[in-house]
Amino acid sequence: RYAREVLDGLELALNGVAIDGKAIELVLRDSAQKDLTPEYKSQTRKEQRSIKENLVKAHVKDLVENEGVIAILGPLARNTSQAAGETGERYKVPIISFSLTENIGSDYSSLFRFQRSQYQEAKTLADYAVDYLNASRFVLFYRSDSKSFDLMQTFAERIRAKGGKVVGIAKINKNT
Repeated sequence: RYAREVLDGLELALNGVAIDGKAIELVLRDSAQKDLTPEYKSQTRKEQRSIKENLVKAHVKDLVENEGVIAILGPLARNTSQAAGETGERYKVPIISFSLTENIGSDYSSLFRFQRSQYQEAKTLADYAVDYLNASRFVLFYRSDSKSFDLMQTFAERIRAKGGKVVGIAKINKNT
């Protein structure tokens, strides 16, 4: 589902976009194709991860050598993003990962994370809520881990700085 949403967003963003009169073309590869085969399903998780990482490396190689791409958008997950980054490093092609893992590209100079830091995202959401939605009163929920608490605090600080009011804060059970 997430891959479909990313693809829909990319297609929408590139609709009608051209460089020097030539439309930008999306060249797609899918590392999840093997997930449905009986052979893949019979493998251990570790073997499946290795198969998928090797497939991603082969895709990056093919995209650069045979398709002549100038950048790669994706993969979505941490392990496949790191595999793409490893191969992309050899070709010096930028790879933009959609992984939620912070600092995903710290080991490779050509691997970048599409998402801002989660703290920047919290501030952006607060800006959107106040500036666009005209919200002024908030009840905030956070999971019981320290990072969730810190993210909630970042959001709350931004809300208060913009003149909003936090009227309630509640910790929620991570499993509910």
